[in-house]
Amino acid sequence: MNKIYVTGIGIISAIGNNVAETLVSVRKQKSGISELKNIKSRHKALVPVGEVKSTNEELIIMGELPPDSKTSRTALLGVV
Repeated sequence: MNKIYVTGIGIISAIGNNVAETLVSVRKQKSGISELKNIKSRHKALVPVGEVKSTNEELIIMGELPPDSKTSRTALLGVV
């Protein structure tokens, strides 16, 4: 049997940091598509994306992790 790990229940997205914010944005038909801000890429100005606006430092605080945490952005998003 395979194991399944649930890292969180909720939502953090390009248009909100929680269910309530995201719902307001959806109702206002807000777009979260923009230029990359928090991820380095040579395609930064070429490809618009839906990026979570919080920085890694902000995600560390939101996830109540130690300030010196060496956690990947993907893992941080799972923790929050």
